[in-house]
Amino acid sequence: MELALNVAIFMPTELTAEYNSRMSRWNSEGLRLDQLSWALSRPDIVREYRKLDKCMLCMRPGVNAAGLCDICLAIISPEMRDLAEKWLRGIGP
Repeated sequence: MELALNVAIFMPTELTAEYNSRMSRWNSEGLRLDQLSWALSRPDIVREYRKLDKCMLCMRPGVNAAGLCDICLAIISPEMRDLAEKWLRGIGP
């Protein structure tokens, strides 16, 4: 699974969108991709994943202010990335 995520970073936007549409959950313990925008709108959820230091989607350790790892941040949709960017800029939801 991690190999697929690492390869996805270098994929063009069209291929990334296709990859995301086929993968609803990147890790059985993480959130489903369709739950991410909801989770990013909830400070309590983001705070919990940051406290755990686990990515919301793939559960990889080492997260940013949005509760996502660098790999998942790179391959989420532009709309979800905009929501995550608010956390990275310190604005929050």
